[in-house]
Amino acid sequence: MRVKVRFYGSLYELLNTREVDLELPDGSSLRTLIEVINSKLNPNFSRTLLDERGGIRGSYVILLNGSAVRDYPLDKVKLNNGDVVAFLPTAVGGKRLKPCKSL
Repeated sequence: MRVKVRFYGSLYELLNTREVDLELPDGSSLRTLIEVINSKLNPNFSRTLLDERGGIRGSYVILLNGSAVRDYPLDKVKLNNGDVVAFLPTAVGGKRLKPCKSL
């Protein structure tokens, strides 16, 4: 099966690629995908993305076909042929606005 994988922000910088199509065995999970990215693109990918328990660090989000994968064990999230997986940092920063005055 083939999946399209997209990388944004600091993960793009780490891997030096914006998008890649990867071939995975049928029945693969997000955990399998991360292992393939480690082996084919950069062995530091999982150390950057995952915490010490193997969960997604709070500063990153994984989208599977546009829906956030947050509270599921990565080995339980199964992928299908044609899926699109995006790895991105959470939105941070921005300018804090002063409250509006009532009229």
